[in-house]
Formats: sequence, structure tokens, C-alpha cells
Amino acid sequence: EDYLRKQVEDILLIPFEDFEKISAKTGYNVEKVLDRVINEIPHPKGSFNSGLRALVFDAVYSSYKGVIVYIRVFDGSIKKGDKIKFYSTGNVFIVEEVGVFKPFYQEVDFLSVGEVGYICASIKDLKETRVGDTICSVDCDVDPIAGFKEPKPMVFCGFYPADGDDYFKLEDAILKLKLNDSALYFEKEKSNALGHGFRCGFLGLLHMQIVQERLERHFGLNVVSTTPTVKYKIFYNGKEIEIDSPALWPDNVKIEKVMEPYIKGRIIIPHEFLNDITKLVHEKRGEIIHVDKAGNLLIVDIEAPLSEIIVDFFDKLKSYTKGFASFDYELYDYRESDLVKVDILVHNVKVDSLSFIIHRQKAYYTSRKIVQKLRETIGKQLFEYKIQAALGGRVIASEVVKPLRKDVLAKCYGGDVTRKRKLLEKQKEGKKRMKTVGKVSIPQEAFWQVLSIDENE
Repeated sequence: EDYLRKQVEDILLIPFEDFEKISAKTGYNVEKVLDRVINEIPHPKGSFNSGLRALVFDAVYSSYKGVIVYIRVFDGSIKKGDKIKFYSTGNVFIVEEVGVFKPFYQEVDFLSVGEVGYICASIKDLKETRVGDTICSVDCDVDPIAGFKEPKPMVFCGFYPADGDDYFKLEDAILKLKLNDSALYFEKEKSNALGHGFRCGFLGLLHMQIVQERLERHFGLNVVSTTPTVKYKIFYNGKEIEIDSPALWPDNVKIEKVMEPYIKGRIIIPHEFLNDITKLVHEKRGEIIHVDKAGNLLIVDIEAPLSEIIVDFFDKLKSYTKGFASFDYELYDYRESDLVKVDILVHNVKVDSLSFIIHRQKAYYTSRKIVQKLRETIGKQLFEYKIQAALGGRVIASEVVKPLRKDVLAKCYGGDVTRKRKLLEKQKEGKKRMKTVGKVSIPQEAFWQVLSIDENE
């Protein structure tokens, strides 16, 4: 117990005497925690007699009540019948219900300074509420509440229906998810290879995986997702643009510089895994900033590109440390990087959904591995075709896939040799024609091959 106590003190930098031993299962000491919350956490600052100022921190949609807005009251009070205004949009509504969470909704007479609860005001569309907005009285002129940041998507990818006929079902499903997930961003997009779909933005890779899982499980949809990307800043011709998709990468222009998001992260591991983690961080173009000791554990602070973290960093971290590592991170800043766009061509046709953005030093190696994996995944067709990776119009990796062979002589047991030669020539002409006009069918698994490249293979 003393060893664990020392470990907790070192990691959290809080004396163990300040902790309260509790059990959520049995309820042991839970009342003490609640008493300490009341006694030790500073009371809310604000005035009951001032004009209403409430912060919107979330909102969900109910088919019965419309949009239910979650708020925290900073000044004044709010009750049923009040006429309120959303500061950013100017939309005016009349409050129909005020309540608190217990944890279910329980209606109350009013909410006042420092209280957290919800309001209903016949708001029909979730777009009419913005997380981080200020609610005030119509007849009061107040300053908006500062300091709260609206969640911004950090990871982007395309969602496409595996069956093109399910496009409208997918659109309806994403709209329903959006009603209860204000952090989900989406817009329509079209891919030459995958058809019509949606470009979606998420808070992180886990958020993306949860949304895809819900689309498949709750709505019964078979969804194809493209490679996750982050938001890059590109400078060219004296202007700056932000892109979140390789398809938006400017072609045929001289790019002055590219900046990508970096994260500041903290890894907590047993000390024997430090060498493995150091190697992993360097593989991901990261840097170890500081290492601190906490009992038998090490606290490793790192900085690394977000694009390297969102793909397989977590899986490798757990693998290298046998599941004993913990990792958390936050977006830190943008830094200049030598990034390039690599296009994938299948049978001389550019597949925009397979294009990816990568550091120039990794471009050749990664491209080689991807075309090799795509050759295995896509497989043979009835004609010969090439899978190529191109950087700036120059092919840097290529694989030739030989055609399937049908034994056209199987039923030709005898006869003159010229008959056999004619059959073979006819087959050869047919394959030549198919090579010219044929199309390669790309399976869903191919769109994730760009993610599963192991640096150590």
C-alpha cells in the first residue's frame, strides 16, 4: 500500500493525506466526497440580481421536446416563461421547461447563479444552438461569457456507403447522430472511386471509430471509411489555405511551406519499456522532451505530429509495453514540415480516396509497402494492370498484377496444332482489349491498407 501511495503522489503531485478512499460499488465514503466538494471547491461568483448570463456547454435532440440545451448559469436566473436570446445568432425563444440532472431530467421552478441544468424552448434545429454560446434575457445588454472553446474537429475522413443505393440512408443516419453529438462535423463530397459520400470531422480517432461503429450497428449500414487525416496549413502564391483532405491539396503550384498540427503528450510506463518507447516516438517523427520518475513508473513527455499519432500509435504503444502504458495528449501548435502528397493509380486511373499526405523522407518506403499490399488485396483480374504510387506526377513505386489464366485448351483434346494456336491468339486479343477498356474492382479493405504499414517490416 505504501508503494502505491508513493506512486499516486508522484504522478498527481498531491499529498496522499488529501485523498479520500471511496468505493463507487459499495458507496463507501461517497458522502464524504460530496461534503468535501461543498466545503473545499470555491462557490460560484456571480450576482442573482444581474441580468441573465448562461453558458451553453452541450445540447441534445428529443423527438418530444425538440432541442434540450444544457447550461450553466453565471449571473441572474432563468425560469419557465422567460424570453431568452442566444448571443451569437440573436435567435429569440420562450422557455417552456427548466430542470436539473438527477441524473435523469427533473423539472424545477428556476435555475440561478452557479447552477447547472437544462432548458427546453421549442427549438426545432440543433444548428440554432452553439456550444460555447451565451444565453441572455432579451431586454438585457450583457457581455458574452469568455473562455469556453467550442469543440473543433481534429481528425477527418470520408464515409461512403458500400452499396451506392444506401446513400440517403447514410445521410439520414449521420443527421440523427449529429442531433446528439454536437462535436460531429460533416459535409457532402464525391469520390471518383467511391461515389457520393460525406467528409466527416471528429475530435479524435476514438470518436471516429465510435461514430462508424454506431452507423454499422444501430443503423445496419456497411460503411467504407477513407484514410484519417488532420488539418494542414498550406502557403502558396502569397496566400494561406487549410485542407483536411488529400483531394484538396493544390496541384501544379509552387508550395512555399506546409504546416501540420503537433501534440504535447504524456506517456506513463514501467521503466523497463523506456527504450522501446523512445524508438516508437522517433519512428513517429516525435521527440522526448522530459522523463521523470514516479516510483517504478516513468512519466515521459513527448511532442509529435498529430498525423502520426492518430493511426496506429496507440496499438503499438500497448504492444510494446504489454498493455501497461497510459497515454493522453492535447493539441499544442502548428509547425513547418516537409510534407508531400502521394497519389495511387490503379490501372492508370487515380484513386483519390487512396491518396495520402506524408513526410517526404517516408514517401518512397511507405509507397512501396502500400502498392505491395494493394496488389495482394485487390488481387488478379482478367487482364494485366499496374498499381502505381506517384509523387508530383513522377512514379516512385509500381507493381504489375498478372492476369487470371483460363485454360482455353481444356476441351481441345486433339486436332491440328493450328486450332490450339488460334484459341490462344483469340484469348490474347481478348485480354488485350480488356486491358484497354477494363475496370479494376477495388475491395473495401484496400482503403485501409494505407494505414497498416509497419515501420519495422
